[in-house]
Amino acid sequence: MWQGGSNVVTIPDAPWGQEYIRLSSLEIEKTKCGWENHTPKKDKSIDGNNITIGGKVYESGVGTHGPSQIIIKLNGSVTDFYTVLGVDDEVKEAGNFDYHVYVKAEGGATEDVAKGTINRFSNQSVDIHADNLSGWKYLYLETSNGTDGTNTCDHVDWANAYLVFQDQNSTRPCIVSAEELTTKLACATTVFSQPNVRFMQKVRSTVTGAQLSVSNLPAGLTWNADRNIVEGVVAEEGVYTYQINVTVDGETTSEDVTLTVSSSLQHPVPFMGWLSWNSVQGNISQKIIEQAVELFQNKGLYECGWNHIMMDDLWQGTRKADGTPQPNASRFPNGLKTVADYVHKNGMKFGLYTDAADRTCAGAFGSYGYEGIDAKTYAEWGVDVVKCDYCYAPDDVETAKKRYKALADAFAAAGNNTMLYICEWGVREPWKWGAEVGGRCWRISQDVRDCWTGSGSGVGVVQSIEAMKNLSAYQGVNRFNDSDMLCTGLHATGKSSNDLCGGTGAGMTDDEYATQFALWCMWSSPMALSFDPSKNTLTDADFKLLRNKELIALNQDRMGQQGDLISETDNLVVFAKDCENGDVALSVTNMSSSEKQATFDFSAIPALDPTKTYTVRDVMENTEAGEATGTFTTDVRKHATRVFRLAEKKVVDGVASTFSEKDFTFVSGKNCVKINMPETAGLAKRILVSDFEGRVVSGLTTTADKAKVALAKGTYLVTVVCNAQARTVKVQI
Repeated sequence: MWQGGSNVVTIPDAPWGQEYIRLSSLEIEKTKCGWENHTPKKDKSIDGNNITIGGKVYESGVGTHGPSQIIIKLNGSVTDFYTVLGVDDEVKEAGNFDYHVYVKAEGGATEDVAKGTINRFSNQSVDIHADNLSGWKYLYLETSNGTDGTNTCDHVDWANAYLVFQDQNSTRPCIVSAEELTTKLACATTVFSQPNVRFMQKVRSTVTGAQLSVSNLPAGLTWNADRNIVEGVVAEEGVYTYQINVTVDGETTSEDVTLTVSSSLQHPVPFMGWLSWNSVQGNISQKIIEQAVELFQNKGLYECGWNHIMMDDLWQGTRKADGTPQPNASRFPNGLKTVADYVHKNGMKFGLYTDAADRTCAGAFGSYGYEGIDAKTYAEWGVDVVKCDYCYAPDDVETAKKRYKALADAFAAAGNNTMLYICEWGVREPWKWGAEVGGRCWRISQDVRDCWTGSGSGVGVVQSIEAMKNLSAYQGVNRFNDSDMLCTGLHATGKSSNDLCGGTGAGMTDDEYATQFALWCMWSSPMALSFDPSKNTLTDADFKLLRNKELIALNQDRMGQQGDLISETDNLVVFAKDCENGDVALSVTNMSSSEKQATFDFSAIPALDPTKTYTVRDVMENTEAGEATGTFTTDVRKHATRVFRLAEKKVVDGVASTFSEKDFTFVSGKNCVKINMPETAGLAKRILVSDFEGRVVSGLTTTADKAKVALAKGTYLVTVVCNAQARTVKVQI
């Protein structure tokens, strides 16, 4: 530690690009102190004296009394923590305590930083350095009674304590109380489904070993105790309430779940489209929007589901005297209604960007205080989606909830069904409250960079996996975890996407781009491409990836499930994703720098039965990969991902079914579609008809081998689910 004067220890000056945040500058009132009627002291001992350990005086720190606990929420941009921990010199004849410093992840995993015992008369202090904190959610600083078994004179000093912070439009660390983290549920409680579409809710607890159950389920849903999931199909639209029950040490608590079943959900499947920031930034214009639309139409991307065109920051001009927002006049000479009309005319959705503060990250005007007039204006323009950032807004979560809810309420009042896309970078855990305030998707990390491994606070593919891997219980239809923009097609030609990458900054390999894309599909994350449509940067490999309808089908699966992390051993990361028709998708990502062989163990994958046989489809290559029972093995190149879709091989009356989805035929008639399904008589089938936004407009169940669905004029996707297989086609009425 650096010293000032002969015996005064001070915090060193931070190097360029970093800030040293004193622990004493945070809300230490939220910490636990073991001395009744006393509170921790900022930059003083618990008795109010200068912090002094072994004759050295420390300029800053926190003085408390054991047993004590300080919980620091790191918020994504803290890399290190330093302190000298000791018994204050004001204690003359006692002072003995155990200490434990550790970190905790979103899913509850922990890792020790330091632990031991401090004694006033032997080892009075210890230097503690916690590094590599970027991937952790919380830092715990705890002390308990030491070997003397009492807390007598346990005057605990966290001397010269500071956090190393790298600001990347990020929220500063904060102290949270233990009470704020006591919820027994680690899953969504506001959930959604479409009628006649298979629904799944993963139920998880924060308490290891807790017994879970549910009660008062609506008709069509059941509790799968083996997997701790609610699943089934609800036919009738409506709002339903049921309870999740958590039993710990014989005591049961219950929490309500609200399930909305509707055919008019704002975000039934994650959006797929283009967002301007990574490559265009302040050059966004009417011309570039038109070029993006034309590229999607002319290169076959629209046909594969790419149908959202969205502007990020710096589209803004100034506000009129009455507060009405205006676009930049030189880059949007005809106004934004003309731009939105052009996008809509081509069958796509139009989006733009704002901030929940008075200004945006890049310094343009934000929407705080102007929610009503902005929502009304956006509705008049025909804006379908608004991405709302959180730069220059207060750090606390309650303010974030209020500001985002104000904007969502204003959108609802404006009457255009504009969707709110929350972008506060995951630091306030929006997956726990975003749906409740009216958001339909939310960012879970800082901005993604065009690289495999980000540097510092930069987010590469490696950091995206770390941020996303424990959030699957918070996702579902109409509530999606967003991993940020895709880098497919950038090839290091972006702007901010090239920062914080380390290495050469040359972008990624084809296998690395494919891994990012495949994982976004396995996670059902919204997908926004971010290349410059005015430049020819897309390669044949890029187009092959972006037109891979089997991968896209996983992303757009109507059950909206995020793949569960199954394992991450030997540098192989495995996810498993439940599909609406009963299939299970498996992915394995090779994080190492050499080729590896990976084996999927069905007994370790809750969605699979190791005694059953499955047909295997290679989703990356669009080829059949045989059958598998119990295990399945594949080779994986370095930084590559393999994805397989498994369908249970059905047996009917002791004979393997000859049913083949290739035999389905769909015939468009006048105001209807006729479906022929030979060799399926007697088998239960669900038929779903949806628009290009994933909204189900008609659904029925039948055991016949023919069906007829009445439809108005338009273009639809018709899906038949039968015998754990699905067939989807586009029809024009």
